Amino acid sequence: MIIASTASCRMDELNKTPNRPIEVPLNTLLPSAQRNLANITGREVWQYSNLLANQMLGTQLQPQQISQYQIDEVFVGYMYSDIYISVMHNLDIIIRQADANRSPHYAGIARILMTYSLSLLTTFWGDVPFEQALDRTNTHPVFDPQQQIYSIMDQMLLRAIDNLSQSQSTFTPGGDDLFYAGNRNLWIKAAHTLRARLALHTIKQNPDAPAIALTHLASGITHSQEALVYRYQGTQTDPNPIFIYFQTNPNMVVHPDFRLLLIHLNDPRRLYLLYRKPFTADTIPGLIVSSIGAPFPLISLEEALLLRAEAHCRLGQTAEAQKALTQAIHENCRRIMDTAYSPALVDDYIDAHATLSGITNSDLNLILTQKHIALFTHHEPYTDYRRTGLPDLNPHPGGTNPQNPNGQIPRRLIYPQIERLNNRNFPNPAPNLQTRFWWDQ
Repeated sequence: MIIASTASCRMDELNKTPNRPIEVPLNTLLPSAQRNLANITGREVWQYSNLLANQMLGTQLQPQQISQYQIDEVFVGYMYSDIYISVMHNLDIIIRQADANRSPHYAGIARILMTYSLSLLTTFWGDVPFEQALDRTNTHPVFDPQQQIYSIMDQMLLRAIDNLSQSQSTFTPGGDDLFYAGNRNLWIKAAHTLRARLALHTIKQNPDAPAIALTHLASGITHSQEALVYRYQGTQTDPNPIFIYFQTNPNMVVHPDFRLLLIHLNDPRRLYLLYRKPFTADTIPGLIVSSIGAPFPLISLEEALLLRAEAHCRLGQTAEAQKALTQAIHENCRRIMDTAYSPALVDDYIDAHATLSGITNSDLNLILTQKHIALFTHHEPYTDYRRTGLPDLNPHPGGTNPQNPNGQIPRRLIYPQIERLNNRNFPNPAPNLQTRFWWDQ
């Protein structure tokens, strides 16, 4: 298994090298793990999710193969291994050291980030190793069932909230916390919002998910300054990964369907979300999300409001759903359009294209369409499509192949080659791109 084999070699070497300390300081480990998580989410996670959700389209090389639903089992292993090795392994060290040193504030932050990282793995691959995966001596960890993983994640977030609620902590993060500078109340809000996101993931399995999500959101993010955002410095050593991608890889463009959706709606964000490259027919993400210093939100206020809108809609609470949807669109337009934001213009847009009718199915389509736009470059729209079928996306022609037998938009990713070859607990038979996991059934 990739983390057990590769990471164990690295950590055993670290622990046996006499010139290095056995314990790396928490304030060194935390910013590294946070930066790695932001970079992976804005790099590999962005590419796979946006290509499969018809927000981006691959034109050459690997992105083109992904758009044709041909997933390279070696290439997909980079994202898989990066999440385990560059993020989760470091977070595991933080949690162990923080618990041992009676530093619950560090442990709480690390548990939230661990949950976020694990949620990425399970929303792309379903059953994944976790409980045995971080044991460096176990090279054949079992694949934990996704239903169990969702229970683990919720319990981990509960413990994180308890950690962060403690008044005493031997070590407490400050400037080394690149998200919230050690503000525990904001981390607790992020944890509750993440619980709401994960609850709605399970909507096909749990009819109580909307009510559960609203309970979590009551203690979650309610202001733009509370969002979980990685703020890139815009330097050569800390650049936005989407910026770096388009500096070196002209292999993706904005999907024509996404561009036409914004044109059809006469969406006021279109000129800011999209950028037409000079002297070409290519459209790429706009500078608001792709400049060298563009911040990358892991959990935004818009998402929290749109989760609230969906939950109220499913409970038949149209007025509350409309209020949350209106707030979400205004917030997203304010952030995307900056000084060009006009409340009156956005109100007109909502009147024309985002006014709920009280008919659940059509209202959910409006809400999820707005989320598809507002969370451009984020991975949740791909998850939303699989759990709701909304908005209606067109599969690419010619996408039928042995990995994707029905030619439809993939429901998941295939496992990496390194798992297939090295872990005797690898699933048999191996799933294909249309094999649905627990919350997608």
